[in-house]
Amino acid sequence: MAPVLQKRLTNKEITLRDTEVTTLVQLDNFLNIFEHTLYLKEQGFLSDSDLDALFYYWFDVMRSPERGLLRRYLMDFGFKKITKHLALTKGADEFVFFYGTLRDAEMWSKRFEGGAALQNYIDPASERKARVNGELRANVSGDFSFPMLRYTGGNMADRQRYVYGSAYKLRDRNSAFRMTDKFERFNAEHDPSENLFIRTCVHVECLGPDLNSASSVIDAWIYVFNGFKIDEFRRGEEIASGLWEEKCTVE
Repeated sequence: MAPVLQKRLTNKEITLRDTEVTTLVQLDNFLNIFEHTLYLKEQGFLSDSDLDALFYYWFDVMRSPERGLLRRYLMDFGFKKITKHLALTKGADEFVFFYGTLRDAEMWSKRFEGGAALQNYIDPASERKARVNGELRANVSGDFSFPMLRYTGGNMADRQRYVYGSAYKLRDRNSAFRMTDKFERFNAEHDPSENLFIRTCVHVECLGPDLNSASSVIDAWIYVFNGFKIDEFRRGEEIASGLWEEKCTVE
């Protein structure tokens, strides 16, 4: 379902296939069950314990770190009662997480034609040092190396492997992605197996002053290496520290 949500959220000009429209209709029908259930709770027909007994699993799924696309869909398309129940805030700041060259805003002008244009859509002054659960490797098969992040998701408290980077506030999500999608070789219209990277939305930990502990958790857009190409990822050079700068320094 993620590729359909990807299209619907960030590029409404893309024409959806009939099967994708059917998928969204089925999703909306499913989510409307929870909207109605939460309405019944508001009216006193269900207690908190009833809600937990019946639907704890599904609300837990919606809260899970890797379900950022679904949370954005809930906020953007009017599922107000679910949004409130999950303590989500419609209209809150959106973020993008960079872990390679683009984590340094000073490099934007070197990586794009007219870096100032990207600064119109992403706020460089909003940088937050951050980390995400995952494994970092360097692709070294061509003329230059580039980072590959395999997102591992799951419960952050139970995992000790991180990839480090920076989170930035998005000023204009769709305009920013028209530039960064090309750089990251992602096309939402392609079959999911064809892209080298996938743009998704997941939990990211913002770091405290010591850079060793999390001060908050946010949803952020991120480009992760395509799971369909796992063999190519495994051929990459592992960066155990999770810091792309370490590889760049060595080179």
